[in-house]
Amino acid sequence: MAVTNEMRTQVLELYTAYFNRAADKAGVDYWLNEMDINGWDILTVASSFTDSPEYINLYGSKSNAQIIEAVYQNVLGRSGDSAGV
Repeated sequence: MAVTNEMRTQVLELYTAYFNRAADKAGVDYWLNEMDINGWDILTVASSFTDSPEYINLYGSKSNAQIIEAVYQNVLGRSGDSAGV
């Protein structure tokens, strides 16, 4: 499978959603390689993010509700609405 612009965009968006920061080139290249060589989809990449030290440091002690709230803030800059959460 060849890396597409959509795949790159999805990985970049995960960095914003989970870590509230721009992605580093090495990280993006790593995840795109997993998608290209090993056939990972974006859900597998997202799941793997949760095993990273950065994710564990940021969210390891938080509840699911607190994590969802953080992602809302990271992506939308606001609290989650009850229907969306």
